[in-house]
Amino acid sequence: MRALCAIAGSGYSLSARVSNAHPSVSPDGTRIVFDSDRTGNGDVYGMNADGSDDRMLGEGTIQRWFPDSRRMAYMAHIDGGWQIHVVDVVSGEVTVLTR
Repeated sequence: MRALCAIAGSGYSLSARVSNAHPSVSPDGTRIVFDSDRTGNGDVYGMNADGSDDRMLGEGTIQRWFPDSRRMAYMAHIDGGWQIHVVDVVSGEVTVLTR
């Protein structure tokens, strides 16, 4: 419920034609990641648990947190195949694990 409230409070209406789905709270409870199609694509977004610092982290879906609450992995569809990416949610640095 906390994740949905934060997404709703981020300035994007959940009833608009934008789909924000699959929220996941970081293990330490400070950040939330979720899928959104607000740009017309399936993207992964992240924000602080209070709804601040809402930003796109990568083009993809199916995100999972690392235990350190600083990194999360997601699936990105690139060149006809699915790839695993890891993003540092603070710096935004992305590492591609598979090609």
